[in-house]
Amino acid sequence: MPTAPARLCKRSGCRGLVHGSVCSVCGPVQTSGWSNRNGTRQSRGYGADWQRLRAAIIRQRKTEQGGVAICGDCVLPIIGRIHADHRIAFKGTGDPLRLDPDNVVLLCESCHMRKTGRRS
Repeated sequence: MPTAPARLCKRSGCRGLVHGSVCSVCGPVQTSGWSNRNGTRQSRGYGADWQRLRAAIIRQRKTEQGGVAICGDCVLPIIGRIHADHRIAFKGTGDPLRLDPDNVVLLCESCHMRKTGRRS
């Protein structure tokens, strides 16, 4: 069976060749993505119980606001994907703040990215 051709390592300053997931200079290459760096969605506390709560909060707040979700930060109608975020970060799956509806705020994508410090 043929193998994939080697590619240049993406680490800054490295000129090694990557075969599979091993660089000839750096060694094992870690792939990007949340699941590899911080565990799975479920292990971080965003499993089925969080998904159910998130959906219920979005339905409830859209009903209360006339069918439109309002961003909790910029207070504009949310166009596109609705982000449900914790006001106070929870510390593990056993933390009561994780599934507390009063600790969840709906945000638009730009406000959520600004709050979490990520860029889209």
